[in-house]
Amino acid sequence: KYLPPRPRVADWLIRVRARGLRVVIVTNSAADFARFTIAAAFGELAEQACCDIIVANAKKPGWFAKPSPLRSVEWAHHVGTGIASSADGEVVEAPGLPCTHMLAGGSAEALEKLFGCSGHEIVFVGDSCHGEVVPARKFGWQTMAVVEELEGGFLEPAFWGGSFWSAPPAGAEPSPGTSAAARPQSWLGSAFKAHAHAIVADVDSLATGAGICWRQQEPQADATPS
Repeated sequence: KYLPPRPRVADWLIRVRARGLRVVIVTNSAADFARFTIAAAFGELAEQACCDIIVANAKKPGWFAKPSPLRSVEWAHHVGTGIASSADGEVVEAPGLPCTHMLAGGSAEALEKLFGCSGHEIVFVGDSCHGEVVPARKFGWQTMAVVEELEGGFLEPAFWGGSFWSAPPAGAEPSPGTSAAARPQSWLGSAFKAHAHAIVADVDSLATGAGICWRQQEPQADATPS
């Protein structure tokens, strides 16, 4: 119910890597929970196939602002339960590629050094406006926002306008047809408008390329996460 399978996304990530592009999953979750959710969404064998590395316990948005070294992950296997728990390990000094598949902590700066790329060479896909999309854009990366409200139709993405995207001037009446639910979201929409190069309603749309709305004033970029 809460972790629906995403086989199309898994297949897409495998194709992306086959093109020679790097795929990294950056999550604030601990490594053990990250491993569980990736297996649930992409399949038991997907962890190695779908991405180059997983960065757990990232502590976004601070992950973008404060340089910090990548660390190894230490696993503790509990006898008789089949459960493995994780904790951040030692600092991984100047890791090269290929490196340990599961790492922890680090920072956006450390990831750039690991892969030898920066700025617009990287596309960050996230669903948290102020935890991911805004700081990633400020760090200089291209950004794609996953906004579930897009599917409801009230975002008016074709025009990058409407009440969701920008708050009306003080004292002004809401735009005709603006729902009560949409009005308090205007601050969030403004932030997405300012910092997302593109938006999509659902991660499955990344696999098909359908439903991706690009900002017309920005050049379109390959919607491929680094």
